[in-house]
Amino acid sequence: MNSNQLLLAALALTGLAPCLQGALPGPQGNSGHAPATVPVQDAEALAPGAGSYQVNLYAIDDGTTESSIGLVLGGTLCWFHLFDTRPGADFDVISEIQVAYGFPGSPGFGVPNGTPATVCVWEDPNDDGDPADAQLIATQATTVQGIDTHSLNSVLIAPVTVRRAFFAGVFLHHAQNRFPASRDLSAVSAGRSFFVGTVTLNGPFNPAQLAGVGHTTIFSLDTAGNPPGSLNSVWRVRALGQGPTYYVYCAGKVNSIGCLPQLVATGVPQASAFTGFLVNGTNVRNQKVGLLLYGTTGLTVIPFQGGHLCVNSPIKRSVSRTSGGSPLPASDCTGVYGIDMNAFAQGLYGGSPLVALLAPGTQVNCQWWGRDPGFPAPNNSTLTNALEYTIVP
Repeated sequence: MNSNQLLLAALALTGLAPCLQGALPGPQGNSGHAPATVPVQDAEALAPGAGSYQVNLYAIDDGTTESSIGLVLGGTLCWFHLFDTRPGADFDVISEIQVAYGFPGSPGFGVPNGTPATVCVWEDPNDDGDPADAQLIATQATTVQGIDTHSLNSVLIAPVTVRRAFFAGVFLHHAQNRFPASRDLSAVSAGRSFFVGTVTLNGPFNPAQLAGVGHTTIFSLDTAGNPPGSLNSVWRVRALGQGPTYYVYCAGKVNSIGCLPQLVATGVPQASAFTGFLVNGTNVRNQKVGLLLYGTTGLTVIPFQGGHLCVNSPIKRSVSRTSGGSPLPASDCTGVYGIDMNAFAQGLYGGSPLVALLAPGTQVNCQWWGRDPGFPAPNNSTLTNALEYTIVP
């Protein structure tokens, strides 16, 4: 390995100023940072977009560039951030990556506008914040624009689902003494900002194996620099998510033995998945038959069987389900109605699911209905509260 290629130079506010004299520190064979619990990034919730998606901006930087770095001898440089969908949700759908290039304080030392670049999204398979085993799930070719400005390049990508911890970034090839990777010095990495490069100027770079052969060690900006930590900052890299909003609404109906049924959803409502999105009706009477009412024309709240109907017409029904719970003759609220709506949409339960359940962007409203013989007809039913969600690809 040409150890000189591990050097970085930085453009500081005072102009061109190489800030490193030796190889970047970091253990060989790993990401060069201490594993830790995944931090929560600074994120903003923007106004809801079309199709009832909730737009989520994953950003750490403050919108300005105070420095930029590059490989001293040139080569392919990849810089990226660790983000996390939590605590807002267990998943999101990333549809755009935003990147700034160069440094306005020293124009002319970035790469030329039009330079090819590729934005990437990686899944963190074990949510440990270590990019050494990151799994590449999306790429999109682009070109550098707005070099040496504060402006972000917005790059649309094919929507991709991420779960909890993920990485987003960009790579490009640059010549010697060029500094494309914009940094914000107002924040510290805190285990979120990483980079890796090729060992030689024209060596191959494989974004699917960040810790692969021909690459430098993966470095964290927490410890990079000479002395260690002198480059502690964050990138001007952001990600835009358009994950579905879980919206619980309406009120359940207290059943005949005094329990309030509740609808609980877990997982990802995903058109391409065969399992993984459970919609349960909890706190219902034991050993009773029920079914999930659902529709795709929005919500309503109207009086119905002593409670409220919360799904707008036309209403479809799932296959029937049994609540289970304590065996008869016990009478209690240990029952749970359950269905995996991904599996149901794929036809794995039988019945006649709506084709729209397999279409990304479909908004679904649903509510459990079940038998409750403790009430006289026509009110002898159980009704949970309701859920609105949007199906992702």
